[in-house]
Amino acid sequence: MRSTGEPLQIRVMVADDHPAMRRGLMTIIEAEPQMHVVADVGSFQALVSALARHETHVLILDLIGMGAIPDVYIRNLKQAYPHLGIVVFSGEVDFVSEMLEAGAAAYVVKSELEDDQLLLAIRAAKAGQRFLSPRAQEYVDCCAVQSDKYRLVPQEVRILKLIAQGLDTKPVADYLGISYKTVHNYISKIRDKTGCTTRAHMVSWYRTVYGVVDR
Repeated sequence: MRSTGEPLQIRVMVADDHPAMRRGLMTIIEAEPQMHVVADVGSFQALVSALARHETHVLILDLIGMGAIPDVYIRNLKQAYPHLGIVVFSGEVDFVSEMLEAGAAAYVVKSELEDDQLLLAIRAAKAGQRFLSPRAQEYVDCCAVQSDKYRLVPQEVRILKLIAQGLDTKPVADYLGISYKTVHNYISKIRDKTGCTTRAHMVSWYRTVYGVVDR
């Protein structure tokens, strides 16, 4: 991290469990004269501690591997730091809607690190604006079309995705931080809306309808 007498306009914190990824992000951010990395952390526990010590305008947050349920800790962070701009930076594209609803300002897919997508997201988050990288925007648009056609709400789509990944009802409930009964009720609604009668049929239906996310 550099230390200069220049005014630092955007103070950024990087949270990712992979050290190499953190170093790469820090290099990109520090190359911008109007940005400065105040800290980098590899776990949610370390993140909470670092935010208490460093004034931070924008948080770059990885979804997987941080040791907490993503949408829950985003809600908690926004409650504790209402003015913090959170940029979700993830290899997964299918949690965009949930993260925005939880309070994230921007969502950038890791495969789109080029073309200044992350830097654009940081500037937007600092300004209190929403930003989606192209693949994230494409996914949101796709879900809007499919949800309208099949009347699926975002949580139902997310549960379908987890089921397609091989999770049973209890692990799905644990991952989402909701009750087993709630997940069971969602699954019943999904079956009613899609006409699927078995779990295998639901997985096949999901992969056919939302196959765009597996590109």
